Amino acid sequence: MLGLFRKSVEDLMDEIPMTAEVTPTPSQISDVLCTRDSYFHSCWLRMKQLHPDRIQEMGEMELYIAGIDTSTKEEIEEEDERPHATVI
Repeated sequence: MLGLFRKSVEDLMDEIPMTAEVTPTPSQISDVLCTRDSYFHSCWLRMKQLHPDRIQEMGEMELYIAGIDTSTKEEIEEEDERPHATVI
């Protein structure tokens, strides 16, 4: 496909001078994050296995971290302690 000036896009791109070197991004960051994430989940699972009595609490923590509120406690509304009277 010919574009402007009767040249292909590839030919035009080859003619543009490259002033900076293109370096590939290192994949070490994602490897570190994956290793840390895997280690955390391994420890979390091991804790659940060693303390089955705390599985309920740990499940609530997981839901809280995920943004799901499972609390059944009703919030107590504070009442205004001032007497309800008309000020003249």
